[in-house]
Amino acid sequence: MRTLSKPKLLAFRQGPRRLWLEIHRPKLRNDSPTTQASFVVGHQVGDISHQLYNPDSKGALIDPQVDGFEAAFSLTQALLQSTQPIFEAYFRAEGTL
Repeated sequence: MRTLSKPKLLAFRQGPRRLWLEIHRPKLRNDSPTTQASFVVGHQVGDISHQLYNPDSKGALIDPQVDGFEAAFSLTQALLQSTQPIFEAYFRAEGTL
């Protein structure tokens, strides 16, 4: 069973073939300059949010690429009990991320 995520839903809205390529041939992805610019802006917004909501550097950034998705889910659950800021939290429900 494959997981469903927001990026996959957006890919499907652009067309079923786009979703198929995202899953089966991700290396064929060729982002337009506009899409690349959106990524840059998104990263800048993330950096600004860290500065605003995490000035003491006590917040947690969850990165599933480092420890895997299972660890990201567990860490998110554990951090929800704390009062520190959480960046890039991960949740799942019925196969949906």
